[in-house]
Amino acid sequence: VVETGEPRGLAVAADGTFALVEAGSKRVGRFDPAGRRLARVGPSFSDPYDVAIDDDGTTYVVDTAAAGRIVRVTADGRAQTIPTG
Repeated sequence: VVETGEPRGLAVAADGTFALVEAGSKRVGRFDPAGRRLARVGPSFSDPYDVAIDDDGTTYVVDTAAAGRIVRVTADGRAQTIPTG
């Protein structure tokens, strides 16, 4: 059981781990299939809304308060903003 305040977006990776937007704390967490927290994904966000996970473990976070900013976080933790529009 995952306990988090104000869950929003959810994405499941091929290995069964998942990323969950924790809007209340403005973070994204990575969890194992049993729901145990593995790590925090990327920096704190302005208003994280949704999340996706690529085949290589890269996580993409939509941060809506920052004018629809998309942040790519690689499996090794490097974060980069993707230019939009």
